[in-house]
Amino acid sequence: MSESVQHITNAQGEKAGVLLNLETYQQLTKLSADTELLIGLSLDELQALAETSLSPKSQIELDNLLMKNVDNQLSNEESETLDKLLIQVDQLNILKTRARYTLYLRFYNLLSSFFLHSFFLINWKLCHKKQLSTKY
Repeated sequence: MSESVQHITNAQGEKAGVLLNLETYQQLTKLSADTELLIGLSLDELQALAETSLSPKSQIELDNLLMKNVDNQLSNEESETLDKLLIQVDQLNILKTRARYTLYLRFYNLLSSFFLHSFFLINWKLCHKKQLSTKY
């Protein structure tokens, strides 16, 4: 169920095909239409990225520059530094959001696969039960 690859066998027990989950298929073919997904990262890497923040040193510098900016006391150099730090914050927030989005879709796909697998298993059992009950 949670395996990314399942083999399909013929009546002789020989491998006749492969069934891939959607995430594995997209990774193998690189056909993901969603360019915001961070494909190729592990769950741990995605979670770490989703929780990333500025370094303490950069955060302190940003806070100080923002306070000076409120009072219009920034030099040209400080203004450039503030702009660079704000760009870093924006880029970091974009990466964090993409990591969270990728985690969400992985969780959604996992649930979808589970429910789809359960649906087919239940239907197979029902059909199989009907076939057994209709034999004389």
